Formats: sequence, C-alpha cells, structure tokens
Amino acid sequence: MAFALLLPSLFFAQTVDKEIDNALKEAFKEYKSIVSPYIEVSKENEEGYWNIVKEYRTEYNEIFKNQVLLLSKDVALMSPKEITDFTKEIKGSQKSLEKVRQKYYGRLKKVLAPKEVLKFMQVDHFLNIYREYKLASYTPWVK
Repeated sequence: MAFALLLPSLFFAQTVDKEIDNALKEAFKEYKSIVSPYIEVSKENEEGYWNIVKEYRTEYNEIFKNQVLLLSKDVALMSPKEITDFTKEIKGSQKSLEKVRQKYYGRLKKVLAPKEVLKFMQVDHFLNIYREYKLASYTPWVK
C-alpha cells in the first residue's frame, strides 16, 4: 500500500503533516480498490456505502496520523513524566480507533447485508493490521 511504502520517509525525513495527508489520500485509493471486490453492494445503496466508508477512513486516518506523529518522537529525550503522558496518548488513540470502527460498522449495517458487513470488517481489520505492522516496523525500539 502507498502509505506503507512512504513510512520510512515519514520517520527519517521528519515529514510534515501535508506529506502524511497525501500518503493517506493515496492509501485510500488503494484501500478502496482492495475492499471493492469483496463487498456486494446494491446499486441503490452504493453511493451511501462509499460515503460511509470515506467518512470512516477520514476519521480513522486522522487518529492514525496522530499516531504516526506520536511514534516519530524521540522517547530518549523525554522525562519520565513525558513518557507517562506519551504512553497515555498512545493508549488513548488506540481506544479512539476502536470507537471509530464500532461507530462506522454500525452505520454500515444500514446499507449492507449482515454477511457483507462481516466481510467488510474482515478486510478492514486485515488492512489495519497491515498498516499497523508497517508503522511498527519503522518505529525505533525504546532503549
């Protein structure tokens, strides 16, 4: 995915918000092309479905972007209090991502059959894990 390929530059070149936004925009195009073949959507619900998915990924990506920015910080330069606050921020963002997932999975039930919602959840979960794995692989270990 485009976002995963750009992760090295995010950490090593101190990339700004705009570049992260561009990477996430490209990643959404790929996300859409990956998700599309798996989900059967009626013609009457197709526009509503993609609107929900776009809103979901926009909200999800804002939180994910903040995670990228958080994880690009140098923990070695932090005081014990800053590390504690940093840890709370990371845990809070993980909870926020789960809340966003639940919110939008609920909305998808209005435009998709139950089996299609489950298929969406499965593909979305896989792509999120892949994205988190790639992010983790570029995050320096705390020493």
